[in-house]
Amino acid sequence: YLNPFSNTMSNASVIISGDLEYKCRIINPVEYTNEFEMFVRDTFFKYEPMNTHLGSYPDYIHLDWFRQQLKRAKSDNVSLGIYINETLIAYAINHVEHIDQNEPNDDNTNSTLILNETMRKYHEIYLLIDKLHVDLNLYSMFNVKSLFHILLIGVQPQYRQLKLANKLILESIKLAQKINFEVIYAE
Repeated sequence: YLNPFSNTMSNASVIISGDLEYKCRIINPVEYTNEFEMFVRDTFFKYEPMNTHLGSYPDYIHLDWFRQQLKRAKSDNVSLGIYINETLIAYAINHVEHIDQNEPNDDNTNSTLILNETMRKYHEIYLLIDKLHVDLNLYSMFNVKSLFHILLIGVQPQYRQLKLANKLILESIKLAQKINFEVIYAE
């Protein structure tokens, strides 16, 4: 597919909330740095409801999986960021998934999760979600060969009251429609 969007701020969508102006644009591949990885870990995993409930923070939980997802997001070039004064404050990590992509469930990666009772619960929930994806088979359900997947959304805590996650979902849907995706899904 061709991505019709530029990564420049001049082509960004402008979001106005109160007296603040934000810009939403595709995250430039050069922005996928170690600092970006830490930003995502600190704004998503730290506040993700399952992690909050289980009291887990994934310093080592699925770190290989997480880095692979960021690598795919960088390659797919459809993830969005919301910026204020060119500083990233929120993001949607999006993927393009194809019917012929094979993402085997790697039990070696998952085995590191079973370190204690909390991690065992996390592992069981992860496997349940993974099985749900396989059982649903969205490709055959909607008769498509590719899907637009909104994988992770994170917002800096001080901006959460502005409903930027909702704005990221709407902007992701607009992007997916512009590049002709019929099916968009998120967990």
